[in-house]
Amino acid sequence: MNDDYIPHLRAKSPVPPGAFVFAAAHLDHPHIYDQCRGLIAAGGTLAWVYDSQPDRIAVFRKEFPQAREARSLDEILNDPVIRLITAAAVPCPSSLLMPSASRVAVVKSGELRLSVTAPVFAPAETK
Repeated sequence: MNDDYIPHLRAKSPVPPGAFVFAAAHLDHPHIYDQCRGLIAAGGTLAWVYDSQPDRIAVFRKEFPQAREARSLDEILNDPVIRLITAAAVPCPSSLLMPSASRVAVVKSGELRLSVTAPVFAPAETK
């Protein structure tokens, strides 16, 4: 991890093994690696990875072989054990994730299950 972003971790994880299962999606920016490392260091379990480009998934799985390759984002969204999806998408695709997140929030009684790191804005706002 970059020294600026290394969290001060507790000696003991705040969650028991398997209690916080997460996925990674849209591997557009390399900071997704540090996001996943940080979540794993905090006790998270990385279960899935999704990207539209198979070569990105292949590189990602060299570091995180435990992550199963999802055929679609919906495959991850429909997995009831996933508590969070961390994504490093470019801004416009990030905004496209929000309708899916809203749908899941309704289905899952308002649980937040998506973390978008890029700013979310509509294409008209880019002018």
